[in-house]
Amino acid sequence: MKIDFVVTWVDNNDVEWRTTKNFYAGLSSNIQEEQGGDLRYRDWGLLQYWFRGVEKFTPWVNKIHFVTYGHVPKWLNLNHPKLNIVKHKEFMKEEYLPTFNSCAIEINLHKIEGLAENFVYFNDDFFIINYLNPDNFFKNDLPCDEAVFSNYFNPTYNQHNYIHMLTTEAGVINQNFDFQKYVKKNKNKYLNSIYQDQLYLNEFYTKRYYFPGLYHPHLPQAFKKSTFSKVWDAEPEILNNVSKNKFRTLKDVCQYLMRTWQIMSGEFEPVYYRKIGFSFGRTDQEIERIKEFIEKQERSIIVINDSISIDNISMLSKQLKESFDKILKQKSSFEI
Repeated sequence: MKIDFVVTWVDNNDVEWRTTKNFYAGLSSNIQEEQGGDLRYRDWGLLQYWFRGVEKFTPWVNKIHFVTYGHVPKWLNLNHPKLNIVKHKEFMKEEYLPTFNSCAIEINLHKIEGLAENFVYFNDDFFIINYLNPDNFFKNDLPCDEAVFSNYFNPTYNQHNYIHMLTTEAGVINQNFDFQKYVKKNKNKYLNSIYQDQLYLNEFYTKRYYFPGLYHPHLPQAFKKSTFSKVWDAEPEILNNVSKNKFRTLKDVCQYLMRTWQIMSGEFEPVYYRKIGFSFGRTDQEIERIKEFIEKQERSIIVINDSISIDNISMLSKQLKESFDKILKQKSSFEI
């Protein structure tokens, strides 16, 4: 079984990219930091450790599709046989471009030429720091995932578009799935003891008439390429509209819609997926804990999130590099 990795990246220091991005941002009267501010595009200079982790801990990967506006790191070995450089214009319609909307990019990933049916989607801040097997992502030719239901709500009235996207996603799912019908159909996958301390949530939420929402682990996501085509066939209008948005908007949906579609369809193998990695949300406040997590390789994946409150990136990046070098010091064959 072939399994590809897809990772998206942007060089926020590229002059052409910044000029184009600022031009289109200037055409909008209300671009929030959460939607299109510089936070969305900052590079911490850690990408080489992403490739080193992949080569050392997942050497079985079939191909890596490196998705970019057009620029690539100077140190990247463009001739590596496992590397496919994918520019936005090579898989997205001309009418969608240029785009600075990660949601638009994500929902079109299935159009990448040569992409395997089974693939894992990464953000560039998802680092592999310990060994993983193919069956951490796919079993019986199905994505491994956890179907833990949740309830989407906005604790405050603000412009946090992530919450809005999740509620839109729930609406799309309810439009296409009879929740109780699919609960009965996939009961063994939803009411499964593998979810351990989270099972009580499913015991509660599966009694609801409508789909309430899902807990989305902020970790690499396993997908069937065909799932994207199914969602596009069912909901072309909303996906086309999202693809046209240059920056994130409150009405967008993202790859979580495809994940939820897989789970509601029962096209997944139940696992307690969150145990595979951990996502740190306040890097500046948790830097010592993050360094320890990396050096001790406590789980196989670490996610190091950026935040609008962080303004000392250079110092934090230096500390993170020191920790990564303790487990991934040797250059990978993806580096010149």
